Amino acid sequence: RTLVRAALEQGRARSAVGTLPGLLFTIARDGATTDQWSLAAADYGEGIGLARELGQTTMLALLLAGLSWLEARQGHADACRAHAEEALALCASNPVSIARVWAEYSQGELALVSGDVPAAVERLSGLVDLLAELDIGDPDVSPAPDLVEAYLRSGRTEEAAELAARYGAAAAAKALPWAQARAARLRGLLCGWDELDDRFAEAFALHARTPDVFESARTKLVYGARLQRARRRSDARGPLREALD
Repeated sequence: RTLVRAALEQGRARSAVGTLPGLLFTIARDGATTDQWSLAAADYGEGIGLARELGQTTMLALLLAGLSWLEARQGHADACRAHAEEALALCASNPVSIARVWAEYSQGELALVSGDVPAAVERLSGLVDLLAELDIGDPDVSPAPDLVEAYLRSGRTEEAAELAARYGAAAAAKALPWAQARAARLRGLLCGWDELDDRFAEAFALHARTPDVFESARTKLVYGARLQRARRRSDARGPLREALD
């Protein structure tokens, strides 16, 4: 983070304008994993303006897709859809596969955030198919954790369990904590009441090895919700308050 921010300031000082959209994308993408969402949105906005001015089509598609994902998390539905649509239009004429993936992901996450479970299932399962078509097997890009939640909200428990198992295997193969933490959250979602504390303790230990406080908060939310359903309401208050903070 420090190095990228230093590179950005150096680029500004030297008027190396062409380097700025890529650096702003990296900083904004990182910022979206923290609680500094307004700063991340500003960085995305500056990067988008520069990429347009410089004609950097690939970087523009990436910045628009990243911003749409952030706006999905914020619940800014109209802006999210508009930026995703523009990113996808650019991807139709330029082979920027990862921008296409992120733009599609933003629409699935927006549906999940909005409580439109059928739309979330449709968009996220479509993204699973797209990733297979593009031969992208990286669990960091997979929407499986979101799709498992959507399946469970739809009562499709068997499909949720099967997808969680596949995602868990991919995360174990990658052996890095960000994907492993999301996989552990899925195990906590699906386990029996007597395993709740152990499964979520595993997830929180993995989250502690990453800088992504948003994913950690999502896991705390899921843990608190499951504790409530287990009629452990006093135990649920702690993780739910931490998730909200």
